Amino acid sequence: AEKKTQYTLHLPENGVYFFVLSGEFTVNEQSLSARDGYGVWDFTSVDIQNTKPGRILVMEVPMAIGRL
Repeated sequence: AEKKTQYTLHLPENGVYFFVLSGEFTVNEQSLSARDGYGVWDFTSVDIQNTKPGRILVMEVPMAIGRL
């Protein structure tokens, strides 16, 4: 079944990278299929919806250069 969710970033200076393992998803109105990757930044939250059952990997990453 189609499900909608929202991912809220833990830190506002981070970005998020999505990798679709299987199925089909829409991330902030961008359609993604299996093995597609998509990165976003300058957002505080991201809308995610699956359009075909599957799995998606969500990785929040620091975007600030020089900070580890």
